[in-house]
Amino acid sequence: MVKFVRFITVLVLFGSSSLHSEKAESISFDFRVFGIGKDNYEGLFYFNGSDFAPLQFHRTHRSVKKYSYRGTLPFGIFVRNPNHDPDEPNSAEFVRIAKSAPILAKDQLIVLAADPNNRDSLDVQRRFMLFHLDDSLDTFGRNTIVLLNATGANLFGRVDGKDMSLPMGNSDPIPYKPTSGKSTTRIAFALATKDGARLVMSNDLELSNNRRVIIILEPPRRENSFRVAVRVLSESIFPEEAEDN
Repeated sequence: MVKFVRFITVLVLFGSSSLHSEKAESISFDFRVFGIGKDNYEGLFYFNGSDFAPLQFHRTHRSVKKYSYRGTLPFGIFVRNPNHDPDEPNSAEFVRIAKSAPILAKDQLIVLAADPNNRDSLDVQRRFMLFHLDDSLDTFGRNTIVLLNATGANLFGRVDGKDMSLPMGNSDPIPYKPTSGKSTTRIAFALATKDGARLVMSNDLELSNNRRVIIILEPPRRENSFRVAVRVLSESIFPEEAEDN
């Protein structure tokens, strides 16, 4: 497990420092949120361009509410500042704990991956890695899979018999043929080590018709394990919805 989690920490720190040099650029997009990892996902806010707005998460699917961001880069996640003094003009009411450079898509899903230490940390010490996915039906439509690698390591493997590499982040949408009964879609990924390839996941998934599916690969839950955790985020998309989009 250490091999995966430590790498995530390095990426978070690198991502934060590299964004300091970015010029302020005005952007706008709508988004929903989903959280993975050990965090209660409470008390989180974003700045919508004029106010700090609370984010509401659901444990098993995208947030019901869609949010709108109108502002500059970078996009940020905030918590309330416990040391805020309303009588002090320079005292900030909110503290930014995560930031990212969003993609250009107008309709996004932002997946927040929690640092393993979040549950034992104060609000201002919570850390997240943010993944921005194009969530528009034109790009990510019915009967397609997107794989999101949040393990902290580069992986390679096969999806339904096709070889692919999977660096940190998400894949392009992959069309699939609906399965039923004994028919399944095989998904398997491995990690390259000094001793050769180590299998980190292998699943035979039954994928229903009229769905779009995000398969999220997370760091192993057990120490010293190479078996990554897998979350499946599935949503019904019927033909008439795709046509109206």
